[in-house]
Amino acid sequence: HSIKGGSVADFDVVRGSAATRVNAEGLIEDVATNIPRIDYSTGEGVILTEPQSTNLIPYSEDFSNGSWLKGSSTTVTSGVSSPDGGDNAFNIFMPDSSGTFLKKEFIGLSGTYTISFWAKSNTTTQLNAYNLSGVGSTTTINITNTWERYYITGVASSSFGVGVDNIGELNVDLFGFQLENQSYATSYIPT
Repeated sequence: HSIKGGSVADFDVVRGSAATRVNAEGLIEDVATNIPRIDYSTGEGVILTEPQSTNLIPYSEDFSNGSWLKGSSTTVTSGVSSPDGGDNAFNIFMPDSSGTFLKKEFIGLSGTYTISFWAKSNTTTQLNAYNLSGVGSTTTINITNTWERYYITGVASSSFGVGVDNIGELNVDLFGFQLENQSYATSYIPT
């Protein structure tokens, strides 16, 4: 594959696996091994280069999986239109009551981490996203009615949660949680 402007500017792309990018339509899509990725996350196409990274969250798209802790009054519904153009996002509904959450807990990690995820509001304008400061510690995030990716970076405490909790009633669509051991998020890595 080549990129050519006023002069020859060939280069090789070496990547040991498929990876994702945001295409010109704004959808997340897979790109095969050793194929360059032109990413449109900012609205303009740019060559996407980034270091190797790992998503430490198993079942990053399946919030019905038992590894995600759910409050007794939390409803998790599958089949919602997602940022990759499929129907693999989930609607999360939490009534206005205490003890509701969607969370995955991590113990014994240290260092700087970045949490990222996509959210889209149905009726909610704010949610509490668990951060890296402890199991119950959250950061308030303002969300819109279009899919957006949100980021939280910090130094991990000895145990922390990844997920969301409510501020009043929560009715939101979620997709693609990612936890990386670095100070920024890379392109989405489904698990």
